Parts: sequence; C-alpha cells; structure tokens
Amino acid sequence: MKSLKKSALFLALLVLLSVLALELFVIAEADHECVGEDCEICREIAVAENALKSFSQALALSALAFFAAVSSVGGRKILSTGASSPTLVALKVKLSS
Repeated sequence: MKSLKKSALFLALLVLLSVLALELFVIAEADHECVGEDCEICREIAVAENALKSFSQALALSALAFFAAVSSVGGRKILSTGASSPTLVALKVKLSS
C-alpha cells in the first residue's frame, strides 16, 4: 500500500513538472521572432498549448469522476476512515437489562 502511495505521488509530481515545463516554454518563446508560415517555434508552441489543454481536460474529467464516485452510495466508503459498521461503544448502547 505504501509503494502505491509513493508511485501515485511520483506520477503526480511528474505531471506537475511537465505542466510547469510546458508553461515556461510557452512563456519564454511568446515573443520570438517569427519567420513566417513555416516557423518551428510557433509549431512547438501550438503543440505545448494542445498538451496543456489535454492535461486540463483530463484533470477536469478525473475530478468529475471522483466527485461522482464519492456522491454515490457505494462511493461514500472511499472517504470513510472508521470501521465499516458501528460498534456498540460507538452507538453508546447499554448492554445490561
């Protein structure tokens, strides 16, 4: 379980660094001297912008799927940290008659 959390954290960090690198490239090359219709930098900027758009759409769909799962009846167990069924102590039931 711990290695799964480490893998998820590593992948999230990798995606974050990728998005940051793409953003920095677009910012750095925004004022380049364009040579016209066959400008390589303009093509690379377009590719970077499309990748950023894809990342944002994937993030939005992931968030939507997560909230749909949490709001469903079975999805409430995703966020619960306690026991699956309440105990007598948690219900404060007196066992003597």
